[in-house]
Amino acid sequence: MNKLRKNVIYQMAYRVLTIITPLITAPYLSRTLGANCLGVYSYTLSSVNYFVLFAMLGTETYGNREIARVSAHGDPDELSQSFWEIYALQKCSSLLAIAAYLLYVLSVHENRLIALLQGIWLISTMLDINWFFFGIEQVRFTVTRNFMVKAASVLCILLFVKSEKDLILYVVIMGASVACSQIFIWTSMFTHSRLIRRIMLIMKLVNMMPRIRVIMNIPVKGIHGRKRNLMEKSL
Repeated sequence: MNKLRKNVIYQMAYRVLTIITPLITAPYLSRTLGANCLGVYSYTLSSVNYFVLFAMLGTETYGNREIARVSAHGDPDELSQSFWEIYALQKCSSLLAIAAYLLYVLSVHENRLIALLQGIWLISTMLDINWFFFGIEQVRFTVTRNFMVKAASVLCILLFVKSEKDLILYVVIMGASVACSQIFIWTSMFTHSRLIRRIMLIMKLVNMMPRIRVIMNIPVKGIHGRKRNLMEKSL
């Protein structure tokens, strides 16, 4: 079985999981949390998602494409430079989004704690480097990790979310599961030793300017794809 076919199968398997998961959790959460708590969760999540879209706008699509192009050359140094330059842009935009979101949270008068905890999604976005592994065609690694994290989050929901009083716990479980997923993927980066050794390349801002121009020209349709991914993660 060739690599492309395997990647498609892994992607399809994960898509099936994202469809099945709500069938398990939705009835349970409707009974335990109730409509009011679920409404609060959905509203605060939709609010933070706008900031997440700003933090990742264009980077995911461009990063995947650029890493795929560079990795085809077989030059580890060029791959390292491209990764750190793209990630530096992502980190800068994420920090701006986090700062803006904190200002938003300060203006919120109801459910401020819930809104603040939803900020975990922004931290996860700053750590999100799935585009790198998709670029080097290590789809199995990312899908397997996502599968394990999704299963663990469902288990935690079934074990710990028992009533409306557990809304905060539910918010933490959903946000922390994504954050842990991103932290886990960073541990695998140590296998790419050249990427770690070349970390100072993120300081070469002059080399980042062409990338900024390309990212800003990413079509708006990338926003819809990102919104779909966010909704899958939140289920």
